[in-house]
Amino acid sequence: MNISLKLTMKQARCNYCGEYIVKGEPQIKWSWKSRKGWVGKTYYHPDCFIDDRLHSLKINPPATVTKKLGRPISKLTSEQRTLRIKLMKYYSRDKGSPEKQLKLREQIKAVGGVPASWE
Repeated sequence: MNISLKLTMKQARCNYCGEYIVKGEPQIKWSWKSRKGWVGKTYYHPDCFIDDRLHSLKINPPATVTKKLGRPISKLTSEQRTLRIKLMKYYSRDKGSPEKQLKLREQIKAVGGVPASWE
């Protein structure tokens, strides 16, 4: 998307008000691309462009972001966290014996819960 402000080289019609932009007056040219190349162009008077953008903001206000990005903070203490990591390492090492894995699962549930991918 390109937005440029320059003097008009040839007459163009304003996309907002519909009047002609006379040669030599300032104009805003808004052009955009797709995979095929430059697809569209619209021309505006500078005042009309500002009015058009303000109008579109009133119609479609930007969404407020309430969700924080990244991994959620763990509610475990540092001791619980280290114990849980040790138990999960033991669990990954003992692939052959299901009895040990069940005991380790119960211990992991008590510390901080079993990962969702295990259930």
